Amino acid sequence: MEGHYENPIIMLKAKIVKMQAQDLMSKILELLPDEQIKELIEEIEERTVDSRFHMRLDKQELIKGNLAIREKDTIKLKIHSPIYNKKDTVKIFTEIFQIAN
Repeated sequence: MEGHYENPIIMLKAKIVKMQAQDLMSKILELLPDEQIKELIEEIEERTVDSRFHMRLDKQELIKGNLAIREKDTIKLKIHSPIYNKKDTVKIFTEIFQIAN
C-alpha cells in the first residue's frame, strides 16, 4: 500500500493471547498518561465495535518512545477480545483497562 505522498504503508497483524495480551495492555496503559486512560474508559462505548476496541496512537510521539492518543497522523490499533454476549462488551473492556492499569 502507498500513502498520499507515495510513502509505503505497512500493515501488521499480530495475535497474542492470555498473559502476553495482558502484559501488552499493561505496558500500553503504563506508558499512557492517566488522563488519557480515563478518557479511553469513558469512551469505551464509542470505541468498541463488536468485540474490538479501537484506539489510535500518535506516530510522532511513538517514534520518540512516548504513547499518546490522537486522531490524526496515527497508528491504528484494534484490540479484540472474545466476548460472547455483545451486551457485555463495554463491561469487559472496562475491566480489561482497570485490571491492566
